[in-house]
Amino acid sequence: MDRRHRELALPALGLALAYLGYLLTITAVDRVGMAEGGVAARWAAALLPLLPLLTVIAPFAVVYRRLDEVERMIHLLAFTTGFTVMLLAALAVARLESFALVDGGSRWIWAAGIGGWLAGLLAAGARYR
Repeated sequence: MDRRHRELALPALGLALAYLGYLLTITAVDRVGMAEGGVAARWAAALLPLLPLLTVIAPFAVVYRRLDEVERMIHLLAFTTGFTVMLLAALAVARLESFALVDGGSRWIWAAGIGGWLAGLLAAGARYR
């Protein structure tokens, strides 16, 4: 494993742990029943799961500052792919929820975006290397 891959390992691990924290927080909020409480409890239930995701910003900023122009282009293409996948997943989940076929499908939208980003990273990396 070369130096570049080791530098990306920490943010990737942080991303996995943040997503796990996100899922655990959503599960805890659902089990405690915060969404059925008053206005303050509903706001907390809506925003509390976002806290674990904030821990991803700093490691990614540090890694991104160290990239050269080609690696930044690779990440730009990967983010473009991830955003497109996330948009399509959001539209699909919205349609499925409107027909009451899926309940709580919004959890998969974020995962689809990250999966699209990783697929785009692999494809763009193979193209430019």
